Amino acid sequence: MRLGYVQRYSLGIGAVTIALEKLDWRTYRFCRDGLHGDRVSDALKDLSGLQFTLILLGIGAVTIVLLAAYASWRDKRKMDTAPPITKAEVDAMLDRMESLKLPLARLVVTEGQPGPLDTKIGGHPWSPSEDEKWPKTKNAEPLSFLAQINFAQMPEIADFPSQGILQLFFADFDPFGEEDDGGLAHTLRWYPNPKGTLQHSLPANLPKPKKRSFFQTEAAQRVGLSVRPEHDVARASCYHWPLDEAVDLSLVQRHPENEEVREILDGWGQMNDDIMAMHGTHWVGGHPNFTQGDFRGDDDEHHLDRVLLHLGTDDHFMFGDAGMLNLLINQEDLRATRFERAYLTLDCH
Repeated sequence: MRLGYVQRYSLGIGAVTIALEKLDWRTYRFCRDGLHGDRVSDALKDLSGLQFTLILLGIGAVTIVLLAAYASWRDKRKMDTAPPITKAEVDAMLDRMESLKLPLARLVVTEGQPGPLDTKIGGHPWSPSEDEKWPKTKNAEPLSFLAQINFAQMPEIADFPSQGILQLFFADFDPFGEEDDGGLAHTLRWYPNPKGTLQHSLPANLPKPKKRSFFQTEAAQRVGLSVRPEHDVARASCYHWPLDEAVDLSLVQRHPENEEVREILDGWGQMNDDIMAMHGTHWVGGHPNFTQGDFRGDDDEHHLDRVLLHLGTDDHFMFGDAGMLNLLINQEDLRATRFERAYLTLDCH
């Protein structure tokens, strides 16, 4: 049962009155009649610290109830007097979501051991020669090999190359440590014309998976995960930039004009959840997803409008507490394969 602000006010006053009567009559008179003359000193003499604290708490509780009741009444009045949400407004937002749709390739983990040239997560990266060195940190510690994308094996995605291998290495042991102009410190290697089937051997001092490692199993790290690319097209989600800035916040303060609009709005959250769910767990292209929120709302980050690679959390792979990794790039840099301008971000719960 929901109470109106008058009923909530009455209950609050009643609760305080009962509490004061339980303390003693003189304390009650002190609060009821106000601070006049000798009553102040007489009442204060009889008040213990606990009683005075309870009085203040009671007054505070009544104040909070009254403020909440007023806010509720004000919001309801605003909604009742505001123009209704029209079907045209909702359709405009849906059209905007549709206009921002992007092609993607889901990376579905499959059984089997990946080969040297295959698109993969973890395992052994392809190498152009035996002289190619494994990337290391400034402290000479080996980075973890996270993923390899062979674009010749990928479905056609607008703006992405049709061939070449891109490899991502990252500091598994210190993911939130050193940063540079490309976001979190990492190494990207781009081979536009890979030849041969040579692959790197894993460094002898490569740390094995630990509790907070990205790789949840040693097999995922040292053998690797085969993936099957699946082509799809994804609409934009209102949870993320630029749509998160385009949503009219007054929509939550107005009534829908009819039941059709109400049904669309009631399913709004689920619709946006479904848009992100269709991306899968790992993907290339499409839209990014974040645990903590889309940082691209900042003016300096608007240019990061394409996803080179997104890695999420599954039984084999996890960043912190169900975290997500996004390797982002500007569309023009992607077309020109200027992968050195990519930006890496990682967030988790």
